[in-house]
Amino acid sequence: MSKVSYLVLVRSGNTVYYEEQKYAGWADVALSENGVNAAREAANLIRASGIRLDTGFTSMLKRGVHTMNIIIDELDINSLKVHKHWRLNTRHYGKLEGLNKESGSEIALNDDVRPPLLDLMDDKHPSHETKYQFVPLEALPGGESMNDCKARIIPYWQDKIAPALLKGKNVLVVSHGHSIKALRNHLGDVEGIEALESTISAGIPRVLEFNQRLEITAQYNLSN
Repeated sequence: MSKVSYLVLVRSGNTVYYEEQKYAGWADVALSENGVNAAREAANLIRASGIRLDTGFTSMLKRGVHTMNIIIDELDINSLKVHKHWRLNTRHYGKLEGLNKESGSEIALNDDVRPPLLDLMDDKHPSHETKYQFVPLEALPGGESMNDCKARIIPYWQDKIAPALLKGKNVLVVSHGHSIKALRNHLGDVEGIEALESTISAGIPRVLEFNQRLEITAQYNLSN
């Protein structure tokens, strides 16, 4: 019987920005109470599935890190090695971050259009944050289209996540709506990157099963 590796995708829990219908992007907002509860529910569903996790990947955003930490604590697997990387951050919304989503609805629905970009001198540009100091300046976005986001994430899939699966490891990826959508589109798990149905809900893990050739053999959501 061939070895199956599991990729478990979990969207980070909701934040106050999400609940107020504001663009969060790379703004480092914390989980709301609903977001914390969603992370716990994701952990419960993973436990019930019987999938034993071997390694984890998440973004540099606190809502991703906190969601990962809650899942680890709930599953009592605190020895799990977790890799944090900026390439798993969500789409950067530039000058729209913190604004109501109605202000950029056309940009949000178009894969190729970038929001108004942050200048390097703007205090909100990620180059001013200590946690990104080791990232090449030219790689840090001041705003991204959905396709920019996808182009940023795929190399990390190829270099880090896919090799772990090929080694037979079961992998947990805690990321964000846009970044998970981009990854699923790359893997052929959605029909179109812009499709609303390609967005997974916080608290509902998405599982992809891979064979030894890194081909998807099954794909499903975990549910009660």
